[in-house]
Amino acid sequence: MRAFQAAAETLAGTGRETVTAALQTAATAEGLCPAHPWIDAAAAELSRTPHRRTPPASHDGAGRPASTRTGSGRREGPEGRLRDLLRSGGPAMLLQPIVELATGRIAGAEALARFPDSSERSPDVWFAEAAAAGLGVELELSAIRAALCMLSKLPGSTYLSVNASPATVVSDPLLELLSSAPAGRLVLELTEHVPVADYDQLAGPLNRLRWQGVRLAVDDAGSGYSSLQHILNIAPDIIKLDATLVRDVDTDPARRSLVASLKTFADRTDAAVVAEGIETEQEHAALVRLNIGFGQGYYLGRPAPRLPERLAGARPERRTA
Repeated sequence: MRAFQAAAETLAGTGRETVTAALQTAATAEGLCPAHPWIDAAAAELSRTPHRRTPPASHDGAGRPASTRTGSGRREGPEGRLRDLLRSGGPAMLLQPIVELATGRIAGAEALARFPDSSERSPDVWFAEAAAAGLGVELELSAIRAALCMLSKLPGSTYLSVNASPATVVSDPLLELLSSAPAGRLVLELTEHVPVADYDQLAGPLNRLRWQGVRLAVDDAGSGYSSLQHILNIAPDIIKLDATLVRDVDTDPARRSLVASLKTFADRTDAAVVAEGIETEQEHAALVRLNIGFGQGYYLGRPAPRLPERLAGARPERRTA
């Protein structure tokens, strides 16, 4: 880690942008991801430090410091957990394949965040706590940075899908962050944990992302009136069917009818459809009969650090997911 030591000793106490650029260069020299979130945290600390400070020499498999807090120094409560997590590099990221249902080829992957105590707190709880503590945007950006580092693990023919809330979409750092990656291989999934108050405010950032070549997806389609309103206002390139709609689609005529209706809508608005939460062979077969193009779920592939190479396929055309 000599490159990091040299950067820290030379630039401690200088401007944050200068420190960030130096650390990114050092990361590249060490064979690590220059977009990793811990670089921003280290840059912020070093830029405030007037004396020499050497970053940790040890790092984990993702290229981030192994630990920045120990024992009695650990913060307590949700905000403390979040700040400790952000300081140590943010959540771990896994990839879940998005598969062309008729052929079995992998078209892309969704990057999913995983947290230290995932058995006790789901990712949704972590993100909700972050939003309540005023750290929601920071946590999402941390996850997106880590996800972009995984793009190199994907075959060049596949895309990466990352998640962002409206609050993160309208924040200045997101556009800059995504501009550092190949836009043609990116899909931004717009999550909606809280109702969108102002779609006009979203229009500008979303249009700029589209102009760059990033495709937009809306998930949870079919889960309620608000999700349909979301689709009408965003006009996404990809519509992701909610898992509650996909569950038992092989045996429930009402679900099949709703899926067929959403497929018709997607066709008429030039959007692709991805069915989420496919867990059985029967659900998969039913969706193929309904001409649903793509899907993801445990039946097709669980989240993992890497995609199974044997299923990687050709790059989707414009109308595919």
